[in-house]
Amino acid sequence: MRLDRAAPRELRDRYDEVVYREALQRIGIAPPVSPEAIRRAYKARAIRLHPDRFVDDDEGRDKATAKLQEVTAARDYALRHYRGFDLVQQRRMRARRPSGPPKAGGGWREWAMLPVTALYALATLVAAVPFLPARAAMPSERRARYVGRPGLVLAWRLWLVVAPHGLLLALCLSVPAPALRVWLAVAMLVMISSDLATLVTGDVNELRRHRAVTRARTFAEGVALAA
Repeated sequence: MRLDRAAPRELRDRYDEVVYREALQRIGIAPPVSPEAIRRAYKARAIRLHPDRFVDDDEGRDKATAKLQEVTAARDYALRHYRGFDLVQQRRMRARRPSGPPKAGGGWREWAMLPVTALYALATLVAAVPFLPARAAMPSERRARYVGRPGLVLAWRLWLVVAPHGLLLALCLSVPAPALRVWLAVAMLVMISSDLATLVTGDVNELRRHRAVTRARTFAEGVALAA
């Protein structure tokens, strides 16, 4: 479904998951996202598509102007409906839960997941922080040429999936205490299963939806993908 400023108002005002994912793809990010991540991705894409970069190329300038309008419409739609995506995912998760009264001790499950989410968020930050000096040293004009390129986006997101698990595996193999090693191994398996479930189903599960994990991933994506 094409999304642009000429789309009917009822389409722009109504949440549609297909259109929402298309809008995010157009600005170079993937759900779950925050308004800050949407704005950073849009800024990076807008710099690359700005018509002023095609001063001596009228045809290129016209194409860039049209593309920038599409990206701007995508940003507006994503900012308008990012909460709608979260609400739909929450409803799907509730629908998949078994009906009937909650089992005793259900709250303990949430507390048990907290150390895993903290590990996941910390490992994601550790994987991204070493790249901050390189990002700061690169001139903004040069950085703008690389930001938003499909190959870079794919490579960086692949790194953010592989690196946290690799860091946790290295930590698991290096600690001498058997009990701590077992706990780290269990946490790593939970993280891997969460990422695989998100990849296969397209739904963001509880671990990936946790505020600490979401903020860590938003920061990590901004390290390489934001101008």
